[in-house]
Amino acid sequence: MLLATPEVVVGSNARHYQALMDATFLQRGGKVEALPSSVVIFVCDFDPFGKDLRLYDCRTTCIQTRDVVPDRRCSVYLSATATGGEVSDDLDAFLRYVRGEDVRGNAFVDGVREVVHSCLEDESWMEAYMTLEEYYENEVKQRVKVGVKKGVEEAVGKAAKQTKLDTFSALVRDGLLDVGVAAERAGVSAEEMTKLAAEVR
Repeated sequence: MLLATPEVVVGSNARHYQALMDATFLQRGGKVEALPSSVVIFVCDFDPFGKDLRLYDCRTTCIQTRDVVPDRRCSVYLSATATGGEVSDDLDAFLRYVRGEDVRGNAFVDGVREVVHSCLEDESWMEAYMTLEEYYENEVKQRVKVGVKKGVEEAVGKAAKQTKLDTFSALVRDGLLDVGVAAERAGVSAEEMTKLAAEVR
């Protein structure tokens, strides 16, 4: 069993982005109790959970009671390859557009198409996009190796910890978070955090 299944890759990225948003808010002086609601949306060209649903609305829940935990975090996964589940006309048109269909006459899709064309003509945006693509490609390769060698369960725990360290290290490197605060939140010493921040590319 490999670590780099679509489910695990997308889930890990959701945690990464949620952590980045929370850390940025707190660094700007926000209080923990005032953390705003946050939503991370992934548009997938695969079915991330294999249930043939076009929309997966994921929130933290209590296993025993099935109640939603009010932490105001939400991860939304949209599958362009699935066909099931009720969605709005606009979302249905958008997912068909992502799937490669020639969707015309839908105002939302027409707006998306205009933005996409604008981005494709922006060289600086394309350069940033390609850099991000390389990053994720390298991440997937590395996680596959780890998953094959040590098993998915151990690898997921390690990947989650590494994602946390990488996030706080990058914030320290960019001067957005104090070394001591980052070290405490990441569960490492200030010396180790300083070293990690220096190694972040």
